[in-house]
Amino acid sequence: MEKSYPVSVDFDNSLTYGFFARHETFCPRYGWLIKGVDGVLSDPHIFDSQDAIERLGVGKNMVRSIRFWCMAFHLIEPDNDIGPRRLSGPMRVTPLGRDLLSNEGWDPFLEDPASLWLLHWQLFSPPLTATAWSLAINLGHIGSFTLREFSQALVQRKNTYPALRRFSVSSLFKDASCFVRMYAPPGNQISDEIECPFTHLDLLTPSEERQAFRFNVTEKTILPDEIFLAACFDYVHKTQLGAKTLSISKATYGFNA
Repeated sequence: MEKSYPVSVDFDNSLTYGFFARHETFCPRYGWLIKGVDGVLSDPHIFDSQDAIERLGVGKNMVRSIRFWCMAFHLIEPDNDIGPRRLSGPMRVTPLGRDLLSNEGWDPFLEDPASLWLLHWQLFSPPLTATAWSLAINLGHIGSFTLREFSQALVQRKNTYPALRRFSVSSLFKDASCFVRMYAPPGNQISDEIECPFTHLDLLTPSEERQAFRFNVTEKTILPDEIFLAACFDYVHKTQLGAKTLSISKATYGFNA
């Protein structure tokens, strides 16, 4: 059953229902998302089961990370619409999860860059799970930054939202590190995260300074027009339901646009 959204999403409120540092320091890896979707299709309680480690073939912390990323990418969701969203309890696969990653799905092994762009967009489409990702992508023209500078910028942005001030600085530092490792180009990571497919989206590029990066705002040649349009339609649907137009200004500068 398709969920309904208000005429205008309150992003300030949406941010408070997400999570910080719940990825267990792991970026999403090749094979993880299909593991999570297949696991939930076979057992909605798989992430809380005592044998989840054996059934998913990963470590304990990785089990929690897979659940987090599958929720963040809108591939699974809590099988309980009552109360606050939680990273626990039974899960169900979303229509996107089935259409993209099931055995008969569009791209179960994420071989097409279009699939990665589609998943990347899900991180910023309500309901939000990876709160720091929205804070990061809306920093504006931050310019060249080191990991420490990026972390501090995220903390400052977090503190502009009263409801988020209770979250620790260390959580934001973990999110900042994960964000950079997730999108830094292959061969230039600040760690050994070589199994993350999202490094190929070319969203971060090395700066002239040592161990510094900047957002790459040049043309994205591997971003299909269809995915870009799908993101625009999704943004309009969730932020101004019933609207027939989307201004270039809002598409460019709107929060999470």
